Amino acid sequence: MKQIVTQTFQQLRDSSGFRQTVITVVGNFLATGISAITIILISRLLGPTQFGVFSVGFAIVLILSKICDAGLNATLLKFASDRSEVQKNNELFSFILKIKIVLTGVVALLGLVLTPTLARIIHFEQPEIILLAFLLAGFSVWYEQLITMLQASHRFSQAVLANLYQSTAKLIGIGLLVIFGFKGSISIFAWYMLAPLIPVLVAKNLLLKTTKLNLTQNFSHHSSLVWQMAKHSGVGFVAAGLIENIDVLFVQRYLSTYETGLLGGVSRISMMLLLIAYSMGNVLYPRVAQYKDVATLKKYLKKATIVMVISLLSFFLFIPFTRWSIFLTIGPEYLAGTKILLILAASSFLTIAAIPFLALFYVFKEDWYFSVSGVGQLVILVIGNYFFVPIYGLEAAAWSRLLCKVFFFTFTVGLALLIYHRERKNSLLPKLELQP
Repeated sequence: MKQIVTQTFQQLRDSSGFRQTVITVVGNFLATGISAITIILISRLLGPTQFGVFSVGFAIVLILSKICDAGLNATLLKFASDRSEVQKNNELFSFILKIKIVLTGVVALLGLVLTPTLARIIHFEQPEIILLAFLLAGFSVWYEQLITMLQASHRFSQAVLANLYQSTAKLIGIGLLVIFGFKGSISIFAWYMLAPLIPVLVAKNLLLKTTKLNLTQNFSHHSSLVWQMAKHSGVGFVAAGLIENIDVLFVQRYLSTYETGLLGGVSRISMMLLLIAYSMGNVLYPRVAQYKDVATLKKYLKKATIVMVISLLSFFLFIPFTRWSIFLTIGPEYLAGTKILLILAASSFLTIAAIPFLALFYVFKEDWYFSVSGVGQLVILVIGNYFFVPIYGLEAAAWSRLLCKVFFFTFTVGLALLIYHRERKNSLLPKLELQP
């Protein structure tokens, strides 16, 4: 048994994918650590009620960024991950960037129209935060586009560097605002949403020299390739944005801004855990998209299973530190959310455990997985929040999140294994190709 464990960890150590994952996870943890310090500063400075105002705006930005993504980043990771196809990759980068520029412009215009109505629906007394969210969401969308282009080009270190740029800009900017007396939620929120523009401005220094963007060329020959996957992944990714943030809006509508701030505060801690999942996925998606034979996938499944088991066991290691993680970060004012954090942490570890299996759908041809998975989670979350938050309060929002992640984990792992064994049995896996 000891020899098997030793051999397994030697395989992980010698794997380039594993090394890239470690670099990405560690680098992003450093960047997110800086962002976490910024959030700690903001949460302590504003207190739960005003941090609730900040959290509403932040949730809207994250939802809008997923809507503007529309599954296009997943398409890039699948179809632009072959570094030898420089011209094709440049055309895909340009085409998708052009779409996103249009979408962010539309979102900004919609914000001018929809802000009063949305503020009334969620009983929110600072509509200017909602308007800023619509106007500034584009910067987050362009930043995510840059990160995806770097990952598709296998420039994982540069993607980590871009993350460090924006997180450092957030910390320095918020610090300067506090020093000069701008301590209101509006000014703090505005800078926090502007900071992702920093790495976009120096994108030329991060991308490959062969990466050339041209937004005026004819992209008609790429449209079918992009929408073939995006029509499914778009549903999944928009649903993901709603899944991770819509509970904040439900709590704001049915409870109070204080409780919104409480949920927003502990959610930021659970998001630190989710960073492992996002960082892992950022490395695995473009790599697994290139796997085409059964031997490679068989080895990958062994590693995925190890990661899954470690992730699930890690939750139990986190339990004793739940209260301290709140006390030492966002502060004792948020300790009422200890049980909420524990439930959210369980959902985060389930997500981490499922990510290596989700990556398999970048080589399988079942693109419908993305839409079914996203819609299934969203239905669970909306039903849970709509019916139970008004009755059972904040805890119902956390349990709804956990239930939707139980569905995500079961559906992802179960379906991935089912498809793998089906294709292996039918002797089709050696012939797997990326979709044309």
